[in-house]
Amino acid sequence: MGADLPDVAKCPAAGRRAHGNDSRSRYIATLPCRNICGVLARVHGQPGLHAAAELFKVLGHESRLTLLLLLATEPRTVGALVAATGSTQPLVSQHLRTLRQSGLVTATRHGREVTYRVTDEHVTHVVTDALAHVTEPTPQGRPHGPQEDHP
Repeated sequence: MGADLPDVAKCPAAGRRAHGNDSRSRYIATLPCRNICGVLARVHGQPGLHAAAELFKVLGHESRLTLLLLLATEPRTVGALVAATGSTQPLVSQHLRTLRQSGLVTATRHGREVTYRVTDEHVTHVVTDALAHVTEPTPQGRPHGPQEDHP
């Protein structure tokens, strides 16, 4: 074994058991400890992890994802976003405020109208990649992720 592998005796994952009956839990429990610890050693202290987690919190609402995808096509006003989503104006404004505070969208005032646009197209790529991921079938023929309860 290489010198770059962690000491198995110090591994927090040593002696772990599968938590759950799903195949992923059973698979993880079969991995050699050095694999788990090697990943943990590389990830621990990784720059940007906290910021990435905060980004995913902001992206963790379906309405905000919808707004980002709409704004990715063209800048829009609150009224246009309300018409496109069918949501109420206060709800759209609240989600836009969250997106603005996180730096994902910017607002430009033109008289009484405020136009919103995506600040960084990388974020829309993350969203479209996530959508592509969850809609592609798994080897079992089902989409990834939890199944939707609504149409």
